Amino acid sequence: MWQAPSHRIRALASAKRRQRERQRLAIHIKQVEGEVTIANAQGPAVPARIVLNDIAPKGVGVFTPEPFGIGQEVELKISKPKEINLRGRVAWCQEYDANSHILSQTPFSFRIGIVFSLDNSEDEQNVKSYCEELAKGYLYGVPAYAAPTILKKAA
Repeated sequence: MWQAPSHRIRALASAKRRQRERQRLAIHIKQVEGEVTIANAQGPAVPARIVLNDIAPKGVGVFTPEPFGIGQEVELKISKPKEINLRGRVAWCQEYDANSHILSQTPFSFRIGIVFSLDNSEDEQNVKSYCEELAKGYLYGVPAYAAPTILKKAA
């Protein structure tokens, strides 16, 4: 049936590759608007861009138009896709390339890392469930094997 042993090996490898492609989840980068304020200060809120893929139960990376000091206590407010207010401290702040491909009125030229300051295990569980909800409902496409099947009506 097979002309040469290598043809059979190539066919098996190709079948495995197709199987992996069918089971691979599609990753979609989702970006939302938010705001960062300095904790216990009366200053104005600084607009921020948050990549939802960056949110983890321990912290998040945020793009802002102005720098923040390392160790500074901040409050982060995200209103979409689900509202959440988080408190934390700035772990790092670095200038981001101003020649980015994202065009906007306000250049978000700084990226800060915020480590969440969670008071109790209930807050930790809320942030963890928020991250899981984002992963399930907003970030990843439905794999082919989990898509609902359409049943044909009996004629």
